[in-house]
Amino acid sequence: PEAKTMIKRLPDFLKSSPVNFLAVETISRSLETAGFRRLDPRDPMTGIEPGDKIYVTKNDSSIYAMVIGTEPLADAGFHIICAHCDSPTFRIKPNAEMLRQGMLSLNTEVYGGPIMSTWFDRPLSLAGRVILSTDDVMDTSPAYKASASDHTQPRHPFQPPGERRSEAVKTERHASAHGHRQG
Repeated sequence: PEAKTMIKRLPDFLKSSPVNFLAVETISRSLETAGFRRLDPRDPMTGIEPGDKIYVTKNDSSIYAMVIGTEPLADAGFHIICAHCDSPTFRIKPNAEMLRQGMLSLNTEVYGGPIMSTWFDRPLSLAGRVILSTDDVMDTSPAYKASASDHTQPRHPFQPPGERRSEAVKTERHASAHGHRQG
């Protein structure tokens, strides 16, 4: 029964967690609902008792949850379960706005080795973490906000492989006919 419940919850988790920052927020809420208490890893780890359920985050992009056992560590040992929440994506570069032929595009870089053909002609959205500026020039700890757009309008234009090859041949023939070298 527990596995079926988890499987049913998976689509909602994936929808609310398109990037690691939002996955950490979603998991934090689930842990708190289950009785876990968040600790700040910069503070001394005091007041932790046997049976406590605690968690910490790092950079708001990773999360570590622990249940403190009630048996002595030497007798009971410990168990660690880890997961990595990161996935292939296109990261938006700084100063990303590019205006070409009246259309605004965002300059991106590939991250994580995606299978490129699976990204074309699909609705895309923006998700990630934004650094919020303040008027306080002495503020050395910027505020961050994880966010995901509700809109899925942009698309990566798809050109079937056969068309890409025929375009390359046309370009090569055109260049040869006009004495230009491809390079």
